[in-house]
Amino acid sequence: MLIESAQKTVEKLTELQLLTEKDALTVALIEELCNAWPKCENASQQASIARELRQLIQNLPQPEAQPSGSAQLLGDIANA
Repeated sequence: MLIESAQKTVEKLTELQLLTEKDALTVALIEELCNAWPKCENASQQASIARELRQLIQNLPQPEAQPSGSAQLLGDIANA
């Protein structure tokens, strides 16, 4: 699950054009760790990779949160 989530995160950030040259090494490390996951021989190795992946994902840019439809409506009403 974590591997798929990491891959989808990178794909989404790429799609949104939020990744810069500065993020290239982080993305490369994420891809390397995702590729190493199936080669893990024990839970300890998987735990280490999972920990590193979580930390790397946190270092990537985060898309801005979009207000939900109801939140947008309330904001529009308040600003009217």
